[in-house]
Amino acid sequence: MHIPVLLNNVLNHATPQSGENVIDCTFGRGGYSRAFLQAGCHVTAFDTDATAQESADILSTDYPQHFKFIHSQFSKIADFCPPQSADIIVFDIGVSSPQLDNSERGFSFLRDGPLDMRMGNTKKTAADLVNNLSEKDLADLFYHLGEETASRKFARLICTRRNERPFETTKDLADLISKHSSHYTKTGRKKNHPATLIFQALRIAVNDELNEFQTALSQCKDILKPNGRLVMVTFHSLEDRIAKHYCKTYSFTEKTSKYAAVKPTPQNYYTLLTKKSETASDDEIKNNPRASCAKLRAVMRTDYNEPLQE
Repeated sequence: MHIPVLLNNVLNHATPQSGENVIDCTFGRGGYSRAFLQAGCHVTAFDTDATAQESADILSTDYPQHFKFIHSQFSKIADFCPPQSADIIVFDIGVSSPQLDNSERGFSFLRDGPLDMRMGNTKKTAADLVNNLSEKDLADLFYHLGEETASRKFARLICTRRNERPFETTKDLADLISKHSSHYTKTGRKKNHPATLIFQALRIAVNDELNEFQTALSQCKDILKPNGRLVMVTFHSLEDRIAKHYCKTYSFTEKTSKYAAVKPTPQNYYTLLTKKSETASDDEIKNNPRASCAKLRAVMRTDYNEPLQE
């Protein structure tokens, strides 16, 4: 059974009311959507993964007048949702549990399958990147999208191996990385699987995830109604950095001293609902280990007609 991450926190900040319009930008298996529907909301959900259709069909049957599913990238929400049409917009960024659990999708280094990692209809697979990018481009990809400090080392190893035969499976790539890595720190504590960051980098690159997120966020301020809530759940530092920067850039900040007055500007689109990111409780992590990396940030749309006061 799919367990939505930080669901209680999402609902606490979204404060759904019966009759409100919700946009679930990352439908997945519908955990958030179902919770909003149970609260009496109307939900429009987006997902580029065709396998999400099965779960969407169930909700369409259960809530025929309140649920609509759109098979599309969430970066195109403005094409389907007019200005000031949403009371709540929610994001749950990253790979979903069902995608990780299905070895045929090629997302997991723990399950052998084709080196694919496509969430939607993108043309290039992870295997295409691994087998065709130059050593420098691979190293840059691992460093910038995976924050892998040994990016050059692994890029060199991959390029040397692929000259003998191309990489085709997740196990093939994960085994190479593991063979040349230490699973333990200097203190003897076990680290995450050594392929974690490289698989993350490839997945983000294949699906252009960071640009997708930034593009979607740029549309939210126009789609939200006055006092509409935007809630973002992220799973690694690159995603959280985007969410944090967005909140900081477009939210009204109280002046910290009489010498540092902050005046309302056209960029004061939001007020902060979370001053810093929220994380899962120990109990939630125990029941759902994938919640351990999750962070939540939330903002509220300011009134379009009344400027913020100092």
